[in-house]
Amino acid sequence: MGDTRSARLVLGPQIDRSGRLVLGDDDGGAPALPDVLIAGAPALPGLGVRAGLLRCAVALAATAALPGMGVRAGGLRYQSNTQRPTVAAAGTAWQVAAAGDGAQASPTHQATAARPAAAQARWQRGRDGAAQVVHPLPAVLAALALPGVAPWQAAQARHEGAAWLHQQALRTALAHLATWQEGQRRHMPVGFGHQDANRMPRAWAAAPWQAGHALRLGYMGHHQGALALHRPGRAPWQEGVPPHAGMSVRPVTPPKPPCYDPATLGRIVFTALADGTGRVVFVCERSTSPEQGVVVPVRRVYIVLNTITLTRVDNGAPLHARGFSASLDVDSWTWQWSAALHESAEPHLARQANGRPPEVLASVNGQPLRLVVERVQRDERFLPQVRFNVSGRGRAAVLASPWAPVLQHGGQATQRTAEQLAAEVLTINNVGIGWGIDWQLPAWTVPAGLWTFSGSYMEALADIASAVGAAIQPHPTDAVLRVMARYPRPPWEWDQLAPDYLLPRDAVQTLGTEFVDKPAYNGVFVGGTQAGGFGPVVRGGTVGDVLAPQATHVLITDPVAQRLRGTAVLADTGRQRRVSLSMQVLPETGLIVPGKLVQVGSGAGAMLGMVRATAIEWARPRLRQIVELEVHDL
Repeated sequence: MGDTRSARLVLGPQIDRSGRLVLGDDDGGAPALPDVLIAGAPALPGLGVRAGLLRCAVALAATAALPGMGVRAGGLRYQSNTQRPTVAAAGTAWQVAAAGDGAQASPTHQATAARPAAAQARWQRGRDGAAQVVHPLPAVLAALALPGVAPWQAAQARHEGAAWLHQQALRTALAHLATWQEGQRRHMPVGFGHQDANRMPRAWAAAPWQAGHALRLGYMGHHQGALALHRPGRAPWQEGVPPHAGMSVRPVTPPKPPCYDPATLGRIVFTALADGTGRVVFVCERSTSPEQGVVVPVRRVYIVLNTITLTRVDNGAPLHARGFSASLDVDSWTWQWSAALHESAEPHLARQANGRPPEVLASVNGQPLRLVVERVQRDERFLPQVRFNVSGRGRAAVLASPWAPVLQHGGQATQRTAEQLAAEVLTINNVGIGWGIDWQLPAWTVPAGLWTFSGSYMEALADIASAVGAAIQPHPTDAVLRVMARYPRPPWEWDQLAPDYLLPRDAVQTLGTEFVDKPAYNGVFVGGTQAGGFGPVVRGGTVGDVLAPQATHVLITDPVAQRLRGTAVLADTGRQRRVSLSMQVLPETGLIVPGKLVQVGSGAGAMLGMVRATAIEWARPRLRQIVELEVHDL
């Protein structure tokens, strides 16, 4: 036994059934002890105990009865029967290196040639997000009084004497010398440079005339006895009353600057072609405030003698109508119309000599409209009575299906403006077809060969106008198409414009209102599909955080076109009203067509809106025009 540390082994009173004495610890388990030395009491005569190798929970037995037992000191060894093999061995796989002779080392590389590489930034425009900020302060703050210590103390008053460094000056009298003397009086005679003229006798005046002979001239007037007519008159005055006590200031009307002043280089600019009545509309550019449009006066009674006539254009034949209706809206490029004609119109409803449909000139209270007859229906009723129901579109119908062919438009080899593209649509092999364009939009350029379109004349023009959200409107009589902005100014700037028509509420017979709710967008991304930029258009005064669906078109190739399309998108947003006005076709207004700005009423209850549709309904003798306004509640 290698280690002879002494310990005491307690023999528990554990004896198995075979009579063997079992050594164990107090808990009954096998002891896990190192080599120990067991010391006993007195030796037992005739009894020897053989010490053997003990394992954990191995019994030690005696064969004889023990009258009194003593154990002699001996050595004990126990084995845990646990294998402890070698798990791993560590070795070093290295040796001492021998010093070399310092051989030279050559690098295996060469200088590379610099080549520019394009770098593409992976980024996009971020959207402004609003994040909530949580304030970690409690809801109620306790007031804490802080003592204030003033870093000062009472100062000691000090007195300083003030001494004036001066003395009494000596007075010196200065002599004054006047450089003048008494003048001498002199008298100068005055002479008059004239003389008395000679009085000559007056010349005689001879009159080259003689006494005339009296002549009489007879006059006969064709007249008859007139009937006395009484016309009531209404004086715009009321009974006067004495002014109340107090002081009042008479209002002063500021003078209005003249519309034309050559001294300030004022100019008269015509904004539209002359209409059928020969009127020319002009504005004054030097005026600080816009010129007022057509003002309908306030009357007790509005009396209009309605006259509607229909005449065939090529032969001047009259078409007697029993009823007539027509309509035009901002999304239509020509009028839609229908009429009920007397049976006498049957010979005049045939097509023209060139196979084209007949054209009719309609006069609505003196305002002309040139229309095309496209459909004719014969209606026979009991009496007997025959009438013809005709319908069609405006003169521009010949530019669309089914009268116009499908052609390939665009593909020019050089750069064009959008206005030039529209004008070239109305040509065949660079030869005009007799129609013109009244372009009322800002100009923008289109790269060569960028735009191509297959369709009729009108379909190609509509595609060009839709690029910037514009509208096409026909001229009442001429072969001219007007391309104009759907919103010349956005609704939030309408109050800065002078309305084209100022209508009193009494001039409107009926007024209907429909409320329309649209998303309040304040920003939109606009751009071209092949050329030009792509970016946001934001309403002024906003952050542009509510974005409308993006708008793209192949012809948006310029910031001008991008701004026009963005304005058209953002203008048609928010809470709106569709107000329908039923009124007469007054001489002051005529037909009020889409695109005009109309104000109804005055003062705080005035309503301002843009005309979006116009309809005419005539059933002799009653004639009404229904005007639909787009009103924004800002």
